[in-house]
Amino acid sequence: MSKALFTKKLSSLSKSACKEVICATGLRYRDERILLEWYVYEKSINKIAEEECVQRESAYNALAQARSRLYFLLTHQLELLPDDVKRIAKYLV
Repeated sequence: MSKALFTKKLSSLSKSACKEVICATGLRYRDERILLEWYVYEKSINKIAEEECVQRESAYNALAQARSRLYFLLTHQLELLPDDVKRIAKYLV
């Protein structure tokens, strides 16, 4: 599956399912925080940039990197996730 389709599916998930997947994967704290702010709390990129003390473009880059790390973890370590998260992860990848 392509990362573009992964991103589209991630955006279409419910907030609770999205939060469950993001928190269960064991991402770095900053990656987890940025993904939660964008997908669950629906903060604007400007607000995320302000809270991270970075420029808007850097916030977009951090979001893309966090999403890429989430994709990697879901594709390469799916069997290590809890069972309730596996079914959501299988939908995404």
